[in-house]
Amino acid sequence: MKIRNTLLLAGSLLLLGACDESKYDLDSLVPEQYHKILYVNNSGKQEVTLYDTGESYAYTFSIFKSGSEPSLTASADIYVLTQEELDNEYSDPEAVNYKLIGTDCYSIESTHLDFSATDRYKPVTVSLDPENIKSMITANPDAVWVLPLQVVSENDSVNRSIVMVLLLPKKSLWGLIRKIAGR
Repeated sequence: MKIRNTLLLAGSLLLLGACDESKYDLDSLVPEQYHKILYVNNSGKQEVTLYDTGESYAYTFSIFKSGSEPSLTASADIYVLTQEELDNEYSDPEAVNYKLIGTDCYSIESTHLDFSATDRYKPVTVSLDPENIKSMITANPDAVWVLPLQVVSENDSVNRSIVMVLLLPKKSLWGLIRKIAGR
C-alpha cells in the first residue's frame, strides 16, 4: 500500500513537472496575433434618418477589444475610405452608385483610440450635418450617399469581417411635412 501511494505521488509529480513550460502554454496554443483583437460593434450598413431641424445628427458606434488576453493595451484609428476604395469595396461588387459624402458634411470626435489594460470598448461619435448632406443628395439624387468608416491598427489585430461602418444618411419626411404645413 505504501509503495503504491509513493508511486502515485511520484507519477503525479512527474506529470506536473512535464506540464511546466510545455507546448500547452497559452503562448504556444494561441498565436500572438490573437491575444488582442479589435472589432466594430454593429458593423455593416447603418441607415441614419436626418431631420431638417438645423441641428447636427450624432451617431455613436463602439470599437471593442477582445482576444485571448484582452488586458493588453491596444490602439486603433478610424479611417474614412476614399471614393476609389468605396467603389472597389462596395459600388462595383453591388452595382450601386455609392458616393462619398464631403468632409464638410461630417466630423468625427476622435479618429485615434488608445485602449488601456482595463478598457474593453471605446465609443466613437460621428456628427453629420443634415443641411450639407441634403444639398449633396439634391444635387445628385441618383447616387447613394455614404460615409464609409473603417477601423485600422498598425500594431494590433483587427477582425476583417467586422471592421466597417457604412453610414447611409436618408432624408426624412420632416422636410416634406414642413412644406405641406406651409412652414
